[in-house]
Amino acid sequence: MNDEMRELKKKYKAIVKTPEKTPDELESYLKHIAKVRRIDKETLDASSQGICCTTYVNSLILEGCSTNDLEWAAYELENNRENEKYYNDILMELPGETIIVVFEKKTGWITSNCQLLLLELFVERGVSKFDYDNETGNFNCYLIYMDGYLRRCMNH
Repeated sequence: MNDEMRELKKKYKAIVKTPEKTPDELESYLKHIAKVRRIDKETLDASSQGICCTTYVNSLILEGCSTNDLEWAAYELENNRENEKYYNDILMELPGETIIVVFEKKTGWITSNCQLLLLELFVERGVSKFDYDNETGNFNCYLIYMDGYLRRCMNH
């Protein structure tokens, strides 16, 4: 383990969220923190469909699912004062575009074209007790996401 990971564990292990939240719980969280509206994946624009395709391919490869197994839930964040911090995110992939979030419910994959929101959702999701207790790769990734998210929040 490198020094950076040791430092992240020392800094954040006590505040890691466990147990891991389900996609349904994360959808509820999203509705609580942002003004959103559910959209059909068929109505997504080309760039948003590209985001969905990336999530879709990763889900198939890593989780061994077929196309018939996947269950999508897509949301669009309204461009208003309540969602301002996300629309002002400096790492928005497509500045000026609508922010979308896509959940795949069977595999737990999440994607968005707003990195700040995606990091926030990753942090809110937490990790499983197994990952926490055994300090797995998922646990280490979570610490990196948490560090990135908290650093970004300090800059807003």
